[in-house]
Amino acid sequence: MLWNNMITIDLLSYSMRHIDVQVISDNDKFRFLGTYGYANTNLKHKTWELIDQLRVSSSLPWLIGGDLNEILHDNEKQGGSRRNPSYINNFRDCMSRSQLAYCKPSKGWYTWTRMGPNTPTIRERLDRFLANPFWVGNHPQFHVFSEFTAASDHCLLFMDTETRFSPSSIADEVVTAFRDIGPGKVPGIDGFPSSFFRLHWNTIGSDFTRLCLDLLHGSADMASINRTIIVLIPKVASPDYMRQFRPISLCMVIYKTVSKVLVNRMKSILPHYISPNQGAFVSGRSITDNILIAHELIHSLSSIGTGPYQGAAVKLDIEKAFDRIEWNFLRDVMFRLGFDSSWVCLILRCITTVSFTVRINGCLSQEFRPQRGLRQGDPLSPFLFLLCTQALSALLTVEQISGGLAGLCASRNGPRINHLLFADDSLIFI
Repeated sequence: MLWNNMITIDLLSYSMRHIDVQVISDNDKFRFLGTYGYANTNLKHKTWELIDQLRVSSSLPWLIGGDLNEILHDNEKQGGSRRNPSYINNFRDCMSRSQLAYCKPSKGWYTWTRMGPNTPTIRERLDRFLANPFWVGNHPQFHVFSEFTAASDHCLLFMDTETRFSPSSIADEVVTAFRDIGPGKVPGIDGFPSSFFRLHWNTIGSDFTRLCLDLLHGSADMASINRTIIVLIPKVASPDYMRQFRPISLCMVIYKTVSKVLVNRMKSILPHYISPNQGAFVSGRSITDNILIAHELIHSLSSIGTGPYQGAAVKLDIEKAFDRIEWNFLRDVMFRLGFDSSWVCLILRCITTVSFTVRINGCLSQEFRPQRGLRQGDPLSPFLFLLCTQALSALLTVEQISGGLAGLCASRNGPRINHLLFADDSLIFI
């Protein structure tokens, strides 16, 4: 990497134990921290303090690699005495504070071996790569493996990766996102369903992809493909009031494709940012999990009866939840969570350039522009709404930690839970 003329390396800081650099190329920009952790158990805390200190100095995507001299699980050590659990927990706590994920190897497990004629053989996984969600989101195709070398008791650690922002990669993402749009979906205001583009892809596919790339890079006007028809779907048999209709937005296929590209990127990092109390729309989670937890908590609540330990469950249902999202609030939440300014600007272009026209009795109304809200029918909307509900979840968690809203537990030694989220529905336990 250091001798590649296409990549610029800027030194940020260094010491006998670390080197911190900024890596810049045409398609990528991130921080890399190479570190050698303390082996002395009385000094291990200095390794975690160094990572904490460097974490707050930049909001760039972050990759850490090196010999951290600690394991994450008992199965990362073979032979010798068992590692003190407090050392492992300190390592995990450090990763949690910096929202670092372990980049698991596809080949090789133990990276350090100690062998001797009169001592038992000990093998441990001490060398590893860690990355924050933004680095993982930008480099989804990474491959980590280790190779034995006779020159050291440590294995060589390698990582191959392709940046998500390379031109070929983005073009592939556009095609993948387009294929996810069902051919039977109702068309937007331009009248072209996705089946039209599928049928004529050999003729217009390259132009379609190029327009999507221009929109993603900000060189094309998002408003030109963000005109939306609102269709009112009755919630009841004979509706009398507007609240008895569900507004569905019919977006153009080109906009849906751009939106799905952004959604596919967000899916990979949402589990790192969305509280486990939220069960909807997050990869690897099921809303039925929260239903089962709620059932157990309410069953426990009903079993308590009267006494000093009784509590209550409160159900919150936000009316027109998507329509009430303030754009400035969403922007502040994304910045607070650490999203890059270019990403935030791209998301805001998607939601603030929209214009609506309502279809009533087969006729289209005059066009108007909203000042807030997320569209029902936009692939981005559910995931952006999750970011906003994360603010509520964080406030409730703070209250739980401070003892103001301790919550309930379903068993004697079980964890206390003070809230569960089901997309726009909430259960608060007090």
